[in-house]
Amino acid sequence: MAYKQSIWTYGNVIEIKKAHTWMWNRKGERRNRSESFSNLTPEQIEAKKKKMQRHNELEAIKELDRILQANFTEDDQHVVLTYRDDCIPTVEESRKVLNNFLTRTRRFFKKHDCEFKYVIATEWDAKRIHHHIVCNSIPGVNMAKEIMRLWGNGGAHLTPLYEDKNYKGLSEYLVKETKKTFRDDDNPYKQRYSCSRNLVRPEAKVEIVHANTWSGTIKVPKKLQEEGYYLDRDSVRSWTDWEGYLNCEYKFIKPTDEQLKREKRQQKISDGYISKYTHGVKLNEYRMEKEEEMWN
Repeated sequence: MAYKQSIWTYGNVIEIKKAHTWMWNRKGERRNRSESFSNLTPEQIEAKKKKMQRHNELEAIKELDRILQANFTEDDQHVVLTYRDDCIPTVEESRKVLNNFLTRTRRFFKKHDCEFKYVIATEWDAKRIHHHIVCNSIPGVNMAKEIMRLWGNGGAHLTPLYEDKNYKGLSEYLVKETKKTFRDDDNPYKQRYSCSRNLVRPEAKVEIVHANTWSGTIKVPKKLQEEGYYLDRDSVRSWTDWEGYLNCEYKFIKPTDEQLKREKRQQKISDGYISKYTHGVKLNEYRMEKEEEMWN
């Protein structure tokens, strides 16, 4: 018996997900098999579809969070591009306008010997069409002034990315902005968000681990402790998936010197560690709360 363990390493983060599937059951654990769709009522089928949509949304948030953390820093920007009243395009037209802006911006970056990196999400449901762009900055350049000039179709509102590189909130926001429109058949963008080809996309290292190693307590390995890594308590999740299998995920993070200084200034040190970090935690302390968050 065994389970699948996926490990992503990016920036100062080591992310781990343990999952049982139909191929690898936990020793002594029975699979709680899901009912066949043919035996379900229309209401039950609809409920299952909504759960799967929620699951896919959460996975999209995690993937985007990894991309942002692997490619951008606190020196980079979250840009919102809006349109003037006299030049609001249709959704189809906006795609051409956006592509022209990207072409101009690439040329501008190239003149400064920099490579333009970005993630874009476009939204228009129940609001005026606008574009969200997470992009890198050029050292010594007034990015607010230059992006406004390069855009030229309305407003360009820039916000520096979080200093501690905690991009989960931004990832959730961008995915939720497009959770309705990206499924529309007439959506010309056809996806939640798009990325420049030069971005690093963290890939999981997958391994099959013997079920005897499964533990109800998550601990930071001694080697990682010595390197300065801690368990991020906020990242711990445990749930039974839609097929009835137990899963868990968590992150080990190596705080930067700036993070340590900031926490000390705010007097949030507890027992010598940053308040949100620890060397270990019992999984069952989080299971019910996180399971409800995952599937409701």
